[in-house]
Amino acid sequence: VPGAITSIIGSMLLNEIFYVKNIIQPDDVLQELNRLVKLTLRQENDSLSKDGMDIAICKWDKKTNTLLYSGANRPLYIIRYNKLIKYKSTKVSVGGYVQLIQQYVLNTIELRSGDTIVLTTDGYADQFGGKNEKKFTTKALRNLLKEIAHLSLSEQSEIIEQKFNNWKAEFDQTDDV
Repeated sequence: VPGAITSIIGSMLLNEIFYVKNIIQPDDVLQELNRLVKLTLRQENDSLSKDGMDIAICKWDKKTNTLLYSGANRPLYIIRYNKLIKYKSTKVSVGGYVQLIQQYVLNTIELRSGDTIVLTTDGYADQFGGKNEKKFTTKALRNLLKEIAHLSLSEQSEIIEQKFNNWKAEFDQTDDV
């Protein structure tokens, strides 16, 4: 429940950041979102609320075919020529155990024709299942993305959903996906 409330607050604050404050640079969006989440939830040093959220923000310039990406614990993957390229996130969340004014790394990526951009939640990697009741893991997700990179997006989507459902089987879904 605390994570869901943080997500709802985050969604409302993103509307304010984009449409009222007109902040659109991904790293600036994350910095302002972090500040507002911490202030809204009163996340001071002695606060009971320490929940944060992981998020990735992208901005695409169609004219230059450039992608600006910034992430709070959420990487960006690009599938290019059936190879997986990982762009690392800043290793902190938005809100929670983070300083009020937190800097987030901005990545500038020159896109190429045929690139596929992949953003995921931690819900895939953190899902319990399989024979040994373990997490699916980020490594398994990356391997799956590499394995299916040559397929159409609709086929990839089907396979990811099928793999996820087969993995979790009778287990409850752990998180959003």
